Amino acid sequence: MNESNSGCARLDRILMMDLISQASASPRLRSHFNFHTSPDSAVNRLGIALIRGTYVRPHRHPEPNKWESIIVLWGRVRVMTYDPDGVVASLFELGDATTQGDSLVEIPAQTWHSLIPITNQAFIFEFKEGPYAPLGPENFADWSPPEYDPAAPHFLEWASSASVGDRYCR
Repeated sequence: MNESNSGCARLDRILMMDLISQASASPRLRSHFNFHTSPDSAVNRLGIALIRGTYVRPHRHPEPNKWESIIVLWGRVRVMTYDPDGVVASLFELGDATTQGDSLVEIPAQTWHSLIPITNQAFIFEFKEGPYAPLGPENFADWSPPEYDPAAPHFLEWASSASVGDRYCR
């Protein structure tokens, strides 16, 4: 991140490339940078680099004020929402400003969701109401495999071509 003379925080290509490099070397295939100064900040703001193959397990933010907005700055991602039984309720393929279509989605609070990079590399900016609170196990979908589970790649393959109304079966 660069800060100008005014103290304004900026996301530049150098930081994005650094985070993509970190994500490529990470076992989770993603990396992030917090723009908020404290977990207690009223709004959490993160730049997140995603590499194809990263597994963002379906989850929800249970607090009624925990909406989440995602803007794609580079590449393309598929954002999916689910009903409580794991049926795909909606899906959005988002792209950066060079592609046609949507670039931003806001996910309502208490909504089961996940995202998958479609391109080999993607960079998103996420913002949501704070403060940060780690998710408990009850907020990860029990119908989806845990992170690092051998079934996670199967879930990703399914999710890459799933349609509204489909349900994941192990």
